[in-house]
Amino acid sequence: MRLKGHFFVLLFLLLSNVYNVFPASNVMSIDSLQNILTKAVESREISKACSVSNQISVQFWINGKIDSSLIFSLQTIEFASEIKDTSFQILGLTRCAYNYHQKGNFDFAIQYFNNAILLAEKSKDTLQWANSLENMSTVYGATGMTNYTKALELLLKAAKLKEDAKAYSLLPGTYKNISSIFKEVKDTVNREKYLLKAIELVDQGKVVNPTFQAAVYNEAGRFYTDEKTDFSKAENYYNKVLEISRKINWKKGISASLSNIASVKEKQGD
Repeated sequence: MRLKGHFFVLLFLLLSNVYNVFPASNVMSIDSLQNILTKAVESREISKACSVSNQISVQFWINGKIDSSLIFSLQTIEFASEIKDTSFQILGLTRCAYNYHQKGNFDFAIQYFNNAILLAEKSKDTLQWANSLENMSTVYGATGMTNYTKALELLLKAAKLKEDAKAYSLLPGTYKNISSIFKEVKDTVNREKYLLKAIELVDQGKVVNPTFQAAVYNEAGRFYTDEKTDFSKAENYYNKVLEISRKINWKKGISASLSNIASVKEKQGD
């Protein structure tokens, strides 16, 4: 059993803003959110309508209802433009881009990603600019146009912006994504280099999200199991995943980690 180590930067970016009206521990149904949205529009509470519309778009996207998500992401852009809220404009544009990406319309995805990048750059918000670049890299990656040169160019630029801003908590995700591109082009040296850069920051406690900590260590375990064979290192990283999984009572993580550790031990002849 393998834990999937993909880090969806877009989802992380969106969910970091999506619950500014309602706490994340109290996720509401789409029907309830739509009722709130209707009342907000009727009372001209456009800022609230903007946030709720974005929440609905995210919920539909999570549920795989891409066309519905697209409708509400376009609505988010409309509300955000009315109140000149740059952050939500960028979120709406990015969500539209991901919806078109999911639909296989890469030209439209690139158009919306570009608009988000230009707006973020114009607003002089370094981190939104970096995140927008990183989000756009997905359309050129393995699930998109497989133009890995372009994907790498965008990711390296995003990493430089985050490094300059000393955004250490955000860099492991970027480094991990860069490492994944090098995996696709079979560049083991740079694959390991950026994976270790991500691990270094996680080890330093720069990342507080335990699930993402586990994802980075799990990726390292997979690397040393399947790509640059070092079963001792692989077992060490899988044990780190197991330790984190037990701390947060993540049953899937516990199960996968135990399976991976057993597999590595078997390969070592233990």
